[in-house]
Amino acid sequence: MHSKKINILILSLLISFISMAQSPKRIFTNNLFKGMEARTKADIDNELDKAKVNFEKALVKEPESALANLGLAMVYSYDKYSNKDYTKALVHYNKAYTVQSQFTGGDIAIINDLVLKQDRTRRSRPLSSNMDWLHQQVEDKLIKYIREENNTDYAQRFLKEFPDSKYYANVSHILNYLKFREAENENTVAAFNQFLKNYPESAQVDIAKKMRNELAYKLAISEGSLNSYRNFVTKYPEAAQVEEVKKLMETMAFQEASDKHTLEAIERFIADFPNSSKLSKAKALKQQLLFEWAKRVNTLEAYNKFVSSCPEVFIILIFLI
Repeated sequence: MHSKKINILILSLLISFISMAQSPKRIFTNNLFKGMEARTKADIDNELDKAKVNFEKALVKEPESALANLGLAMVYSYDKYSNKDYTKALVHYNKAYTVQSQFTGGDIAIINDLVLKQDRTRRSRPLSSNMDWLHQQVEDKLIKYIREENNTDYAQRFLKEFPDSKYYANVSHILNYLKFREAENENTVAAFNQFLKNYPESAQVDIAKKMRNELAYKLAISEGSLNSYRNFVTKYPEAAQVEEVKKLMETMAFQEASDKHTLEAIERFIADFPNSSKLSKAKALKQQLLFEWAKRVNTLEAYNKFVSSCPEVFIILIFLI
């Protein structure tokens, strides 16, 4: 019983709210036009706040009202309004634009007044011409705001809300650039990798890769380990620094193998770097290690292994004898 009373109360409040809604034409004349003609910031906000509330009430009563949606578009796109929102403005305008056939003669008179307040040269234009002109005004304001404010949220909202806009590609480029600047400001390998993953078609891909590779190179050099060099060469094979890092890697790997002074270490180096400039030194060290091993073991089998592995040395020894 109590729940039923609450539902009845809510319903009565809703009916009361709807019944209090002004007609969109009256809201234009009573609030919107006054706000557009006001001089002070306070008066502009006061009138347009009232217009916004009243247009929203009108939409509760008639959700598809073309004139109410047009009114909200004008409120949200008014440059001097503190609560302007160009994305919302274009959303509401598109709703009005798609159902403009429902405009009455009185509605068209209001629209003519609206247009003349913004451009005195557009007198006696047909409705379709004025609607196209107003659409261009609202859309241009949004695009201008996105460009000037460097606002990624606005760009992302635009791409989500208006996939068929003629400015879609343009805003995509703007978003790509803004995201690149974010990665550039963060200046980390991870940030550039995320940008390249999210925006692989952007015009900034090449410069992002170059900057990412430079950072990765500096990190590898800073760490200065064989593993860090290997990781760099493996992850960024197209980097301009790869050949330099390969040389550093060869030098370090050869030094490590020499310091270990074991057959296993030097054979590993020869296998990993078959084209190394240090290959001749590596082979000479291998021969030395094999001979030392054969002498320690001092068996025919050990000497045979040395000879089979280093036949050129054996020939030289025979010649010397």
